[in-house]
Amino acid sequence: MLKKGVFIVLALIICVAAYLFFANKGKKDVQNDKEIPLKISQNSEKLNQSLDATLMAYYGMHDGLVRWAPIDSIGQLADSLSSLAAAIPFTEIKADSILIQTAQDYSKNIQDACASIAQDTAIAGQRRDFYTATEALYNLLRTVQYDKRTIYHIKCPMAFNGDEEGFWLSDSAKVVNPYFGLKDPVHQSAMLHCGTVEDSISFAHL
Repeated sequence: MLKKGVFIVLALIICVAAYLFFANKGKKDVQNDKEIPLKISQNSEKLNQSLDATLMAYYGMHDGLVRWAPIDSIGQLADSLSSLAAAIPFTEIKADSILIQTAQDYSKNIQDACASIAQDTAIAGQRRDFYTATEALYNLLRTVQYDKRTIYHIKCPMAFNGDEEGFWLSDSAKVVNPYFGLKDPVHQSAMLHCGTVEDSISFAHL
């Protein structure tokens, strides 16, 4: 009987200890969850939606260059990007007039580059103008401090003539090179992943 009583007491002690352990763990988990703040954008939803649409059009053109889409198809993608860049609601930017004007200038640069892409008669020219559009969009996103997600600025060191660099933007750090793509006459798809992430745009606010 004595041994049985000892076993019962030990079992109760173990149960109580287990309860206290898991109860405290649960409280810590709840506390940790409460300590993680939500990320809040400093830009308006209207501005973010416009910038997101502009980026999606840009990515569409990037993908077209990767797969060596027909020239007129890439031209149509450029027209779409131009229209979206022109429609960005700059009055939604929470900044002074100088910064707003700077953002508008970058938008105009995107539109000019897209107009050139639409007029180009060879994919080589479209790629050069794509690079121009890339840098304008990159600077626009930095100017307005785009903070919906991280955007990567990726470099190909031999985008033009084998020794001239070219950049592109991506929402992934994975390198998919639009300057060589899948069907390069010399390299085929061997240069598809040639490139390095040089910078990123990440203005997320907590």
